[in-house]
Amino acid sequence: MTDDQISVDESRKLLVLDDDEAFRNRLVRAMEKRGFDVTSASSVAEGLQAVSEDAPSHAVLDMRLTDGSGLDVVAALREANPDARDWAALLGSAEW
Repeated sequence: MTDDQISVDESRKLLVLDDDEAFRNRLVRAMEKRGFDVTSASSVAEGLQAVSEDAPSHAVLDMRLTDGSGLDVVAALREANPDARDWAALLGSAEW
């Protein structure tokens, strides 16, 4: 483990849902360095699959995806992990 990493525990599972691959990969690396166990997804379908396999305690969700919105994943997050604490919504778009 490097100096800039902290140990990962169950309360530090993070889902990063964004269809911008470069941004998603940068965010995943940054959050892993901060001790999060990160799962990434590029679509609502992938996000729902990730939640059903291993519900995160935190999520960063893009609101504008090709197959819907990150909001489409919120209900699944709440159902899978009622104790989940933090969700962030990304409202920007590379197209703006």
